[in-house]
Amino acid sequence: MNFQTVLSLVKKFSFLFFFIFISCSDNNSSESNIENESEEIEFKVMSYNISGGTFSTHKDSIISLIKKNSPDILGAQELSGSIKSEFLSLLGLSYSIIETFPSNVNISTHNIIYNNRLFNVTNFGYFETETCGPRRFINWALLKRKDNNEEYYIYNTHLCNSDLELRKQHLIDLVDLMDEHKAQFGADYKAILTGDFNSGLDTEFIQFMLGKESLTINLNIYINPVDIIDTWREVNLTDTKPSQGEISVDWIFSTPNIETISSSVDMTGTNSQNEFPSDHSPVITVFK
Repeated sequence: MNFQTVLSLVKKFSFLFFFIFISCSDNNSSESNIENESEEIEFKVMSYNISGGTFSTHKDSIISLIKKNSPDILGAQELSGSIKSEFLSLLGLSYSIIETFPSNVNISTHNIIYNNRLFNVTNFGYFETETCGPRRFINWALLKRKDNNEEYYIYNTHLCNSDLELRKQHLIDLVDLMDEHKAQFGADYKAILTGDFNSGLDTEFIQFMLGKESLTINLNIYINPVDIIDTWREVNLTDTKPSQGEISVDWIFSTPNIETISSSVDMTGTNSQNEFPSDHSPVITVFK
């Protein structure tokens, strides 16, 4: 075989190798882009009553539990003003809090915290419902994603534990507020609701939220006007939601026009004495 023949074969094989390499690179790049797009589309929401009175003792476990799950939106309950600054600093710079009372952070203890790299705040506010012990609020925010401009109404609240009539009024105020926002926003209204409802699935309170029962106050009958689903039951068709107590009282609801990918309860985070950092475990739902 002469030199010219060898050179010709080398050129042919070099071109073939280059073509295969480019093709594989393009395929890998396409797969990578698809994966990145999937990661960008999905986002994670957590509802967590951190039991703020014990935060100083269990803050490492609480923060570690939140960071492990990396929520893009966190509905926190019992986040008292005295610990908010430290709480946020431990979470890191990518998280921001929506503070409805910036001049007095002790007023509201159930705030919305969000990933500021993924979301911008379009609007926010609150509705104050009946006082039960501490003042009770329905905190809300309209968040817009930076990557695709999708907008979501986020609500976070903490219902009364002792007075059942006040709990009813709280829920009626909540769905009325949501219905008002829906009327203002229009057909594309998407909502996610987090909170400690102090109520289990079989109670009239949660059944009201799911549109299956009415509530009666002073002979007035109220029906939930907003279509809401339980994100846990949406994907866990038969499994009972785990709870540290007798019933699960922490919830993530949404309007059905947001796809639920997964929903879980993180029961980890105990210390060497097998104590949980809070008397609640966080509920986590992944949406798309």
